[in-house]
Amino acid sequence: MEMSVVNVDVGNARLLSLSRDSSVLAVCAGPDVRFVSVDALLNKEEGSLSSIDDSTFIKDFRWLKTAVNSFIILSGSGKLSNGSVGGPLMSMIHEVDAADLMWREQKLIL
Repeated sequence: MEMSVVNVDVGNARLLSLSRDSSVLAVCAGPDVRFVSVDALLNKEEGSLSSIDDSTFIKDFRWLKTAVNSFIILSGSGKLSNGSVGGPLMSMIHEVDAADLMWREQKLIL
């Protein structure tokens, strides 16, 4: 198998997170999250880009256990949002400082 190294320009990355199935890498830089498939990295391709809607940095990013390639984001301004790779980002809760997150039966427990 031939392996290659790719230089992906992501700016000042704060967080890197590999999906639970190891198929997608999330790169958080400022208010943006770039999702790059591991296969795309090996083939030197670009990834898709999503942004949180309040021009602040991303404080925390977590992949969810309940759905494939779904995640939650906590912004620096305290907004907790959820989404999935390729889907829309939906705001859930405001004024959150930090959260230890668990998902049970589609409910968020803080």
